[in-house]
Amino acid sequence: MSFNIFKSLPCFEGKAYRVDYDLPYGRGVSAYDVIKYEEEELGNDNNVPRAILSALKKVPGPGLVWVTKNIEDAKVYRDNVQEVLLDEGSRIIGEDGEGGYLVLKGRYIEF
Repeated sequence: MSFNIFKSLPCFEGKAYRVDYDLPYGRGVSAYDVIKYEEEELGNDNNVPRAILSALKKVPGPGLVWVTKNIEDAKVYRDNVQEVLLDEGSRIIGEDGEGGYLVLKGRYIEF
């Protein structure tokens, strides 16, 4: 499946930081479902461009990850910070305005 709509979004590859927390990733949950859950149930404004929402219905929920660019920004959320490596081609699809970036992992995108 081709997701050319994501090509113009900023790339975020390599080292990043995150805290572990539960999101509604179950069988059949899409990235779109995760974003809607965060907006409607948690009240989070993820600043995800509305133009890409329909394409996210075809992406599994685990294709999304919240990360920061440095460890200090991640500690704002919780102390259990993990270093992660983002796939080649990963794209920033949203942000929280506090140093957190919602990233679509590259392995879930085929250009």
